[in-house]
Amino acid sequence: MDLSASLQFGFDRVKANPGFYVGGGAVLFGLSVVVNLVSRLILFVVSLAVGAVMQTAHIDPQIVAALLGVFGAVVSFVLGLIVVPFGVGYFRGIRKDVHGEPAVIGDLFSAFDIALPSIVNYALAGVVTGLGFLFCILPGIALMPVTLLTVYFLVNGRTEGISAFTSALNTLRENPMLIVWNLVVGLIAGMGVLACCVGLLFTVPIAVCALYKLFDDAAAGGRSAPSYY
Repeated sequence: MDLSASLQFGFDRVKANPGFYVGGGAVLFGLSVVVNLVSRLILFVVSLAVGAVMQTAHIDPQIVAALLGVFGAVVSFVLGLIVVPFGVGYFRGIRKDVHGEPAVIGDLFSAFDIALPSIVNYALAGVVTGLGFLFCILPGIALMPVTLLTVYFLVNGRTEGISAFTSALNTLRENPMLIVWNLVVGLIAGMGVLACCVGLLFTVPIAVCALYKLFDDAAAGGRSAPSYY
């Protein structure tokens, strides 16, 4: 796994096809914003209803606040799963691109044929990573690559049961350097904030492409990257 080569690969792909990488990324971001607003609206309505009940019932406000916090997190997570097939479609577009077939924004809608395994495997990866953060944070950091690794395996045919998730765990266990590279690539993606956040439209796709190549190398057992790079 070569980090510099992976970053160069990401830069080259985004430069060659900004319509898909930047435009598709913007669409995904927009979908995420809409889902987030809907989840906040649901929490707001529920909070109003609970507030009305509290006026007549003697309930500890701290308990209510804690329950509302848990409810909000669950709603946000569940509604967030709506975006998963689109994210998997984005990865399918990357896979097409690296194999010589130009990706288009329409690829975002190409993963509905595997929507159920995508949601199940992604949710499992998200829950496991979230639990890792509950245990002294470090396990969560170590498990962070699992989510996108799961998506990588979904677009590469691991759609039976939870095989994408288990393949992600096995790959991470065999390639622990992915933990470090994931953090480094994440920091590079975050540098887009320095350009008034607009830069994220470019740095995030570059980072995602770089991770795809790193995952490809890891899945190949650490061998040299295929010639199509």
